Amino acid sequence: PQGQDLILTTETAYPTDGLVALTLNMAAPETFVLRLRKPAWSPGTVVFVNGRAMGIQEAGYVVLKRLWSPGDRVE
Repeated sequence: PQGQDLILTTETAYPTDGLVALTLNMAAPETFVLRLRKPAWSPGTVVFVNGRAMGIQEAGYVVLKRLWSPGDRVE
């Protein structure tokens, strides 16, 4: 929203392992919404931001609205 670049790094061994980790990198902290698709076949999905369980479910997505800082990690 502020026009800065966002580098989103993904770490995963999916489908061998169910863990998917995203690291956000940008020049400065910024508030925005990150929507992660939550497939219907995955009812037990849990999302963590920097080790803390998070997420509001919305029509097949986990919706994360917050002030994101460089290096924040979503798992």
